[in-house]
Parts: sequence; structure tokens; C-alpha cells
Amino acid sequence: MYEQEFQTIFNHARNLVDDIEIMLVSGNSFSVRIHEQQIEAFNYNDSKGIGVRVIKNGKVGYAYTEEFTEEAFRLIVEEAAENSKFNEESDPVIMADYPDVDNKPNVYSKELDLVPVEQKIQYAKDL
Repeated sequence: MYEQEFQTIFNHARNLVDDIEIMLVSGNSFSVRIHEQQIEAFNYNDSKGIGVRVIKNGKVGYAYTEEFTEEAFRLIVEEAAENSKFNEESDPVIMADYPDVDNKPNVYSKELDLVPVEQKIQYAKDL
């Protein structure tokens, strides 16, 4: 999941920065409050974004986007590289080399994600 997006970012960064770290943020939330069989409050939120931290000439720069297009990925790499010029930190920065995680928690339920919003609301009313 998101391998193609990561590869696009890495490919663009290859000749532009010394090192890069990518952070993906993705999530959704749903809540409904029922009072006397009427919807009192309803919230459905689906969001995602990609941030990059780069090192260029020993300085760190950051950039972030919520737009998942090739052009946006190119721009955040370039913006992070440009932002590194304004970093006044004099100590050289080294990215951590994080090991692969063998035991990845399974916190996503595809079945729950497929339940229509209307059915979730009805479940709340039934309660």
C-alpha cells in the first residue's frame, strides 16, 4: 500500500537531496450520537497526507502535502530541499536507520470498513 507513491518521491529526491525520510499519515473516523431515534450528532472524516524530511548539504528541511499527485510529490521534495537552506542548525544531521518490524499489528478491519454509513447509523439506533 502506497509503494508507488513512495517510489515516485524517492525517484524525484534521488539527485536532489542527500537523504530523505517519508512519513505517511492516513486515517478515518466515524461517530454518530442518537437521541430518541434521531441523529443528534454525526461525524465522518477521511484524511491522508505525506510529509518528507530531507537532508541536503548537512541541513534538514521539511514539507507536507495532502494532495496525492505526482506533481505534489515533486513539489514537496523540492520545497523540503529549499527549506533546508534556512535551517541554522550547525551540527550535522544523520537519519536513523530503522529496522524492519517483524510483528506488525493488525489494526485495520476491511470488513468493518465495508459496512455502509447508513447501516452503522441503524446499529446505533438499535442500541
